[in-house]
Amino acid sequence: MRIADRLCELGRLGRKTNKGWYDYSTGEKTIDPVVARLVEEERARTDSKTRNFSGDEVMERILRIMQQEGQSILDEGIAECAPDIDVVMLTGYGFPRHRGGPMYMGISEGR
Repeated sequence: MRIADRLCELGRLGRKTNKGWYDYSTGEKTIDPVVARLVEEERARTDSKTRNFSGDEVMERILRIMQQEGQSILDEGIAECAPDIDVVMLTGYGFPRHRGGPMYMGISEGR
């Protein structure tokens, strides 16, 4: 989050300022060397290595986080049951209906 905080401190608030994670000043989304430098500085500071992720790996991580948050909502008593969370995800957030919802996917895939 340090990078996002730095971008805000620099007034880089996205399209409304023509600069954010990308430079929009030409009307097109282009990679900005300022952001690339911030990313490299943070990578050096944290001794992080770059890695490529497959589309499946990205989706698995996103789904796992959604399921963990859903479980927290259940544990806190905010929702009564997993299908309630799935209904919200399907109707309110546009989760793919044919997938049944993140909680259903977790149950059906044994997570």
